[in-house]
Amino acid sequence: MSLLAELLRANDITNEWDLLKRFGESGQDVFVLYVRPDSRSAMAKVTKVVSPSHSTDPHAHWYDNGCKTFTGPMRESMKTATEWASKRYGITDWVRSPFFSSAMVPGYVLDKAKTFLKESKVAGHAR
Repeated sequence: MSLLAELLRANDITNEWDLLKRFGESGQDVFVLYVRPDSRSAMAKVTKVVSPSHSTDPHAHWYDNGCKTFTGPMRESMKTATEWASKRYGITDWVRSPFFSSAMVPGYVLDKAKTFLKESKVAGHAR
């Protein structure tokens, strides 16, 4: 586990959902996640555009849980999904999630989290 992920987890931020819920702008920020189904599943390999505050595709099929999805191999579908999310939400800086997943998060959201961690450490509030 990365030191950043460890520090975030110590502050009850355990995944990309928590990261955006805490430091993202509601209704605006999303993360992009590649989902690889297990070998017994009939589901396709997809990349999802996910938001903890709103549906990214109100017309999505029930099993996509309101997420805009892009099918295909990881490299191609991640590229297509981040391009779509950039155009739709205006996010221009994507960075890899610190939680060792395939997710990409807005760079400024991760910057806000890092600033919070630095300030909490200085103020003595880190758990």
